Amino acid sequence: MRARVKALSVLLTLCMLCSLLYTPVASAATEQTDGSVTGSISATIRIDYEQTLDEIKERMVKAEILKGGTSIGSINLWEDFSSGYLKKDTKEYPFEVKVRSNDNNPEYLDFTVKNLPTGKYTVKFTGKGYVSYSENI
Repeated sequence: MRARVKALSVLLTLCMLCSLLYTPVASAATEQTDGSVTGSISATIRIDYEQTLDEIKERMVKAEILKGGTSIGSINLWEDFSSGYLKKDTKEYPFEVKVRSNDNNPEYLDFTVKNLPTGKYTVKFTGKGYVSYSENI
């Protein structure tokens, strides 16, 4: 009888030790999938022919960010904007736009969207008189 109690005690101790070893691994996996890991999307559009920033504004050149086919929001690429937010439901995603120009003629339109949860995204570029372009990320 004493041998059985001792064997059960050893078995119980081993089970408790194994559960301690398993718990941190499950916790780390949960942290990875609960949206706490974020990233950013950055892009640059090069303007190859001469046009003013007012012309780009008139043509409404934009970048739209989509996740799973649902729009998170659009960014006006003619506005040199150091901090703004795309808002979707209760979430906010900070973005920046930088217009790099020579005189009043832009040469590059840069943007970055930050704090995006992991996943698949589409960036869609549009503007009146331009061919639309999409890129899956």
